[in-house]
Amino acid sequence: MYLGSVMNSTNGGFAAHVASGIQKTRQALNNMRDVWSSSCYSLKTKLKLFDSVVKAKLLYGYERWTLTKASEKRLQVFHRYSLRRILKIF
Repeated sequence: MYLGSVMNSTNGGFAAHVASGIQKTRQALNNMRDVWSSSCYSLKTKLKLFDSVVKAKLLYGYERWTLTKASEKRLQVFHRYSLRRILKIF
């Protein structure tokens, strides 16, 4: 939630923020497709990039969220999906 935003049951609450965060992070993950598929980068480097770019984008503002079990599960599923893409495990 950001300054000036209003949270209520009609605008989806924090679940909408989680969904929006996942969507934006998926775009960042896709934009780095060339990095993930490249053999020029080691797995260690790819994981560091994942932590510093993708995971940071996903969890931006996380401390202000009120997570439900469903939202937490969505975050975990997306995290595992992202790692499988980097590791080329489909």
